[in-house]
Amino acid sequence: MLTDQIYGIYSKKLVLVVGLLALLNAVILMGIVTPALTLITGSPTPDVLWGYDVQTLQAQFEKLAQGDATIVYLRFIADSFFPFLYTFLISLLMVPLQRGIFKEESKWHSLVLLPFVAAVLDYTENVIVLQQFLTYPSLNAPIIAVSSLATQLKWIVIGVALIVLICEGIVYRFLRSRE
Repeated sequence: MLTDQIYGIYSKKLVLVVGLLALLNAVILMGIVTPALTLITGSPTPDVLWGYDVQTLQAQFEKLAQGDATIVYLRFIADSFFPFLYTFLISLLMVPLQRGIFKEESKWHSLVLLPFVAAVLDYTENVIVLQQFLTYPSLNAPIIAVSSLATQLKWIVIGVALIVLICEGIVYRFLRSRE
């Protein structure tokens, strides 16, 4: 089971490595590439928006099609690693908290899989947006609606996963203070 594998590979060193890689990727993606795209298009990239439609992508792709698409490909390359890194990090951070809260194996251990749902949604969004960029100017409204929904669900799942992580941290600290 995947949960057992995540528990099995957990180590503080792995958390540090994954955390540093996620931070480096975030700096490249959010600090360099995404702001460059925003400057070119005049609007934020779709994956940071709550939702978007054909007109949003049409306007962005139109501006990007006028210049060099290298920045778009750099963004998708960087964003191909980021969903795995941030979700794996959240999952790994849950492991020691759950071990401290649940002394025995529990059905709650499967909560470490929750962040990976966000990764699947993030990859769904990324693949669809890239596919639509590659087929521009022919855009498919229903496919873009699926991508927008995936983006919205991704943010909801990330929020829930972070709330779970924070709650586990609070419970863990409370239980430790009672020992």
